[in-house]
Amino acid sequence: MNTINFNTLQKKVLYKSKYRGTKEGDRLIGGFVNKNLNKFDEYYILKLLDFLELNDQDILNMAEGNKPINQDYQHILDDIIEYKKELL
Repeated sequence: MNTINFNTLQKKVLYKSKYRGTKEGDRLIGGFVNKNLNKFDEYYILKLLDFLELNDQDILNMAEGNKPINQDYQHILDDIIEYKKELL
């Protein structure tokens, strides 16, 4: 993928992570993406964009173990949970 397309993906995932619909989701997921965006490769960003299509309640339920986790998103959810621990 060329640099322009990759930069566009980065901007898209950053925007989608910061405007989730809930302040808590905006802060947690937006903060996670903002902190780690330069570490993400194309594959991770594409998976993250899919993950961000989920609503905040589904993400919360998966994180709390109240809903089965789609294995495609397990590593992303683990990373977000680890980021949250760093904030505490």
